[in-house]
Amino acid sequence: METINELTAVIQQEADIAETLETLLKEKQNAFINWNPEELDIVVKEEETLLHRITELEKKRTLLVSQLSKNGKEKKLSVIADEFGAEDLRIQAKRLRVASERVMKKNSQNKKLLQSSLSFVQHTLALLTNNYQRKLIDQKA
Repeated sequence: METINELTAVIQQEADIAETLETLLKEKQNAFINWNPEELDIVVKEEETLLHRITELEKKRTLLVSQLSKNGKEKKLSVIADEFGAEDLRIQAKRLRVASERVMKKNSQNKKLLQSSLSFVQHTLALLTNNYQRKLIDQKA
């Protein structure tokens, strides 16, 4: 039962981080929209810290799931929750899944914003050089 409690705690921590990550991705989106590179730098550093932490938790979660699975065959969290009657595990797993889906959606939106910004910069550079074909750096041999 102790392993189930550990797993539930790990999933809860992952869900907390995923929810914090979603908030950071909103801030990142605002930094893109408002062309605020200083804010973007701060958010990216915080994001890296959270991603490192969630990676460590994921390793721990994988180990715990492996310990709870029989025959070395990894089970889904819902199956483990059913086997052990761990309703809190089910709740935290759902919370993590929902938060992860929102993070993926926000990440996709930010990717589109970044691509749009890159396209804008490339177009602006092309206009400034008065030639869409000419390279910005002279590459003499």
